Amino acid sequence: MRSAEVKNYYTGKCVLITGAGGALGSLMSNALLQAGATVLAVDITEGALAPKKDENLHFFTCDLSQAEQIARLEEAVKKAGFSVDILVNNAGIVNGTYLSDTSPEAIQKALSINLAAPILLVRQFERDLEKNNGHLVTISSAAGIVGVSRLSDYSAAKFGLFGFDEAMRVEWKKRGKKIATTVICPFYLQTDMFKGVTTRFPLLLPIMKPEKAVKKMLASVAKKKKRETFLFMVWSVWILRLFPVSFFDFVSSFFGINKSMDEFVGKGTAAKK
Repeated sequence: MRSAEVKNYYTGKCVLITGAGGALGSLMSNALLQAGATVLAVDITEGALAPKKDENLHFFTCDLSQAEQIARLEEAVKKAGFSVDILVNNAGIVNGTYLSDTSPEAIQKALSINLAAPILLVRQFERDLEKNNGHLVTISSAAGIVGVSRLSDYSAAKFGLFGFDEAMRVEWKKRGKKIATTVICPFYLQTDMFKGVTTRFPLLLPIMKPEKAVKKMLASVAKKKKRETFLFMVWSVWILRLFPVSFFDFVSSFFGINKSMDEFVGKGTAAKK
């Protein structure tokens, strides 16, 4: 799809994106603004978007780990006069520690932000999406296709998001609601969220620059692709799952997946996209 066609898909649309203050979210927000969209940027702080001045950029503060704040977010969006065409569930945090070293509070917060919040946001904004024949965009992860050591809670949430996207796709089709869905499962990105991660075969499993990832993400959404994994090696996981689990684990180990987080330092104890 040509860049002009991608831009046309977003021009005039109202896009709500969570985690907008982080590296990936801010890049996505800026690209959407350049494409002519109105961006409702949601995060606990403005982060990287703080210096940005644009009449089509509107910031909403929300702690996504709190269900009542998500409900108030919808009220604030309505009060401001907006109706959401595209909902991008992008926010996420990473603990990056072995499960036995992760506190119950940290696990609960990660699951709240990475899994519960996207579900609650869809529930709050489903009427907008239905009215506008809108689009739900779910940023899952390659860790939502294959489990990774030191990402147990993160993988659990991302696997859950993958299932949630599928369930909503068939639910909306059954109920006659014309809402498009796209689930995106990128490999590691070069952001502070995954600082220190490694890849054994960078040509086959490259750690992608976020700018390139955003370009691919927005093109996939504009094409209304139902599923995007970017890399063939990530896509091939579906084939590998046809084989015995022992073979699947061998291949995963051979490609260094379970050692990829060994040098992770992240951004604090809960790194943000």
